[in-house]
Amino acid sequence: MDDLSHVLYAFADIAPNGTVLSADPVADLNQKYPEDDRWEVGRNAYGAVKQLYIHKKWNRNLKVLLSVGGGAYSPKFAAATSTEMRRQTFAKSAVQLVTDWGFDGIDIDWEYPTNDVEKENLVKLLAACRDAFDNYSFKNRVRYRFLVTVASPASLANWKFVDLPQMNRYVDIW
Repeated sequence: MDDLSHVLYAFADIAPNGTVLSADPVADLNQKYPEDDRWEVGRNAYGAVKQLYIHKKWNRNLKVLLSVGGGAYSPKFAAATSTEMRRQTFAKSAVQLVTDWGFDGIDIDWEYPTNDVEKENLVKLLAACRDAFDNYSFKNRVRYRFLVTVASPASLANWKFVDLPQMNRYVDIW
């Protein structure tokens, strides 16, 4: 585990209004492992989120990113990015989930925008996420830049509706 630099925790779901949410709350937060204290008081995270936190304590350079979309949830991006309000909801809920879970940022895995409107909305979504994470750091006096990454397509056919030059302003890692 010391050799890892980044883990993309996949995949988060997207509600119709743009809210980023856990696709499996039991696996993410509630699954208890044998070493977990079954009588702990409070609202504690267990499951994969706690296991990733333990790995981050062992490897202080490890970055864990919440990957949103993927094959199963990508069809929801079109609706979730279709209005400014939904993009803002997406960004704010992503910040909330990432910071609640102790992660280091977000990975957008939209497979794939299919027209010019979606192409433009992806850029706007990335801008909203970059702004939301930067504002969180500023307001909470956190001297930390949360990462915004994109799992970009590798085929020429899917690049047609991905504006790499415009997205590059907001993306830390491709």
